[in-house]
Amino acid sequence: MTKRIPIILTALISTGLLTNALLTSQASANPDPLTFKSGPQQVSLVELYTSEGCSSCPPADRFLSSLNDSEALWNEVVPLAFHVTYWDRLGWPDRFAKTDFDRRQRLTARRENAGVYTPGMFRDGEEWRTWRFRNTVGGNTGTSQSSGNLTLTQTAPDFWQLDYIPVEGSDSVQASTAMLAVLGNNVYNDIERGENAGRKLRHDFVVLTMDRQALRSNEQHFSATFKVNPASLERGPGVSHAIAAWVEDANGSPVQALGGPLPQLN
Repeated sequence: MTKRIPIILTALISTGLLTNALLTSQASANPDPLTFKSGPQQVSLVELYTSEGCSSCPPADRFLSSLNDSEALWNEVVPLAFHVTYWDRLGWPDRFAKTDFDRRQRLTARRENAGVYTPGMFRDGEEWRTWRFRNTVGGNTGTSQSSGNLTLTQTAPDFWQLDYIPVEGSDSVQASTAMLAVLGNNVYNDIERGENAGRKLRHDFVVLTMDRQALRSNEQHFSATFKVNPASLERGPGVSHAIAAWVEDANGSPVQALGGPLPQLN
């Protein structure tokens, strides 16, 4: 009897039955998929364009970090820190910077007739210069506008399903694009060169990966599917992760957003 067990296991593995059985067991042990919901009121999307090579950026980074202590986080505001590459020329290459983020800032600034600079802050797609005033932190960043219900569900370890149902008759039915970003929190970096040389910088809500998908439409129900590669995420002591998703109209303006922590990665 015992001599036959390795043969049986080998047969199960070769046919894939053992793998399927393990997956089924794991699924039954975790029957409720991880899900995030926005609610019908519009959640503000706050975008910070920053760089480790910019000496005026740390105050803006700290502002974003302060939202960790706000009750409005994820309920009324979803913060994102996009690191740009155009400061790298001063001698400190920002490892979080991507040319895609440069491009996003340029397009957003062009739409709003705004300049391209760091730190640059946008709220709901509009240039936001008053972020420096502390009374704009938290609930005051939100909006009472009804937008629609946005839901993000993890359907498999690397896959997420986004669903959006706009408020009937609202302008939000013009949503055409879905976005998904994985964020890194409590990330520290020692800066050796450039304007911040000798400083240890902390980053929260730093965008590690971002993906764009066209929304599929079924009458008043919009959806998109995303895949996240865990190998591309930040690792290190104390580092945690969050996920953010939002939908945009044809001009690139945010319509609705949501976000929350990713416990399985933290």
